[in-house]
Parts: sequence; structure tokens; C-alpha cells
Amino acid sequence: MNNPIFIATEAWNNTEFSVAFRASVAIVLLTTITACTSSPDVDIPEEIASIENLNVHSIESEPAYELSLTDSLIIDEQSGILFSGRISATVNELNEIFVTDFDQRKIFHFSENGDFIREYGGEGRGPGEFTGIQFTNARNGILAAYDYGPRRLNLFDTANGELIRDFTIMHDEGEGKGQWLLNDYHIMDDGNLITRMTRHIRPEGADPELDNRIMMISREGNFLDDQYFQLREPQSIHIGGSVTVRPLFMPNLTMRINDSGLFYGTTDRLLFHQSDHSGSNQGSIYYDLIGKPVTQSDIAESVEGFPPQFARLVEGADLPARWPVWNTFHVDDESRFWISLRSEDEENEFTAWWILDSAGVKLAEKEMPEHVTISKIRDNHVFASKLDDDGSRVIVRYTFEL
Repeated sequence: MNNPIFIATEAWNNTEFSVAFRASVAIVLLTTITACTSSPDVDIPEEIASIENLNVHSIESEPAYELSLTDSLIIDEQSGILFSGRISATVNELNEIFVTDFDQRKIFHFSENGDFIREYGGEGRGPGEFTGIQFTNARNGILAAYDYGPRRLNLFDTANGELIRDFTIMHDEGEGKGQWLLNDYHIMDDGNLITRMTRHIRPEGADPELDNRIMMISREGNFLDDQYFQLREPQSIHIGGSVTVRPLFMPNLTMRINDSGLFYGTTDRLLFHQSDHSGSNQGSIYYDLIGKPVTQSDIAESVEGFPPQFARLVEGADLPARWPVWNTFHVDDESRFWISLRSEDEENEFTAWWILDSAGVKLAEKEMPEHVTISKIRDNHVFASKLDDDGSRVIVRYTFEL
């Protein structure tokens, strides 16, 4: 069954291609305040106005610069590799490119100039193989790739392609206290991992809004239990076991992790928080952007074709009043936010992107075709997959200037 307005998935499984949208609704009173002497007067919900180190901006603010994007490299079948329909790219500090082919269960390694070097993985359950690749990260001579089937992280040596080690990432607190699975991670300079873990099995009475935990894992795969904090996120609609359902009009918590810290927000508001790796607040940014109202027609469409008991769960849930205002975001190596805004026009073939500095000042706006999927931004380059003229997926490296 394929419903375009509904996603059902295991609570822990959240990828670029299967985005888990979680729900929360708050009826808030708006009050007009001036956040600081340099900020315009905007309508700010009371609970947002109380946030410390808040930078407030108006959606009417004009960008400071124009953004230019130029194709500087295309990796396609001429590289000798025929990709499937679902691919994504990441890069290391040498600007080598690692293309994950999700359907082939392989990762292809290219030089900065696009020359093919080697491939990693393949379908299987043996050492260095994958049942399904979910996250990849490349740094300091290591390629890390997570296999969500066995919950296993594979670490490869990028100098020779050999598997260094693998280990299972699953945090079980025991005695009915809950089980946590990997949702995202970042390799630190010392080789340890900072991870976002999502609770897969929730004990009775646990707060469902605290189903995200930031934890440190050693390079050997051991949890450092004394180094974690929890994040609050919108609730989902739980239908049994580990399965949740999320209409696309429900908000989702999205996070990015890099050397500078953690960057996160929920899609219902253009409100982003920054913290260091221990969770200490480093500032927040807010724009008074409001999504279109969720209608009864939206709700009815979201449950169309599903069993009656399923529809009753959704219709009886605490549903949001408005649609999300953004789709996804990225943070580049200079801590600039690249935010993909949600269009109210379903027929629109382009996606609006805002580029903000770390204080939220709008640097640029750019429209890009909706078939372009950005996966990494580094060293004044945007790495993305896009549809080629023949309908195949290719990797593009854009050079940008502000």
C-alpha cells in the first residue's frame, strides 16, 4: 500500500529517503516583542521568547548576498560505475568522495577529481557486508558505514579498503528500562563517536518525548554511559510494538552533528538550536515562518485505504494545526545553515533554500530543482544527487560563491 501523505516505519529507522515525521501540537498565545535592539518586531510564541541566547529574524529580511552554483564535477556511468536509483555522497578531509548506493549495498570511493578508487561492501551478512546501509561517515582514513539490519557499524581503512573492525551499536538498559538504536553519528578527532540514539523499546510509564539520547561511544564500540543527555521531540502515533505512524503534516526532529557541536530543530517551526557536544546551549535562531493550516481533507487523505482501527488512532490523536515549514537542513563546515523550505504548492518543481549564518542572518536564497538532493556541504562545495537527462541518478559537486 503506497499512500503519498503517510509514512509508517519502525521508530528508530529514519533516513534521507524514509523520513519519520513525529507529532506534537501546542496551542500558543502569540505576543509581539523585540528580541534585542538589533532585531525587528516579530510575533513570537511565549515559550520561544523565553529561550536564552535567541536570535530573532523576520521572514521579510533580505539576503545579504547572491549565491552562485557551478557544476565542477559529475560522477555518472562514465566513471565505470552504474548507480541504482538511490544514492548519496559524503566526503572526507581530503575531499575524496564516497558514494553510497543503497540498493546495491555498496559504497564507491572516488578521488577529488572523480577517479574511481575502490568499492566497499556488497549484499550479505558477513564481515564488511551489508543488509542495508543507513549512515556513512568518512574521516581520518576511516570510512564508517552503519548496517541497520544487524545494527552493526563497519569501519574500513580508506588507504587499502580493508575492514578494520565492526561492532554492534545497541544500548539495552536492561530490566525493562528501554532499548536504544543508532539514529545518527559523527566521528570525532580521537576516533570516538558521538551518536544520536533513539529509543526502540519504551518501558511503561516512560516519557515518549524523551526518546532521543546523545551518547558517546569509544572507537572500540563501548558506550561511555556517563556522557549523554536527552532531547525532547514531538510525539508520534504509536500503533503497537516498535511501529509508529506519521502523516507528513506532523513535525519531525532533525539533527546534524559536526566538530562544532549539535544543531537541531523540529520541522513545524523555523527554530534551530545549537549546543556543544555535552548539550550546553550555544544559541538559537528563529524566523516567524508559519505553515499552511492542516485541514480535515489532509487528515482524511492521510488515512485513506488503511483499516478503520488504524484511521481511528490517527483521527483521535493530538494533531498539529499547521503543516511543517521546512523539509530538511544541513550545516556546512563554517556552521552555516542550509535549509530546504516546504512549498505550499504541490505542483512546484523547485525547492527554495535559505542559507543562514550561525546567528541566523540570511546570507542567500536559492531555488533548486526538487530532484536535486543535497547530502554534504564542505570547502565551498555542495555534494548532491540529481536526475540526469536520461532519468538516471548521478552525483554532482557544485562549487558555490557568496
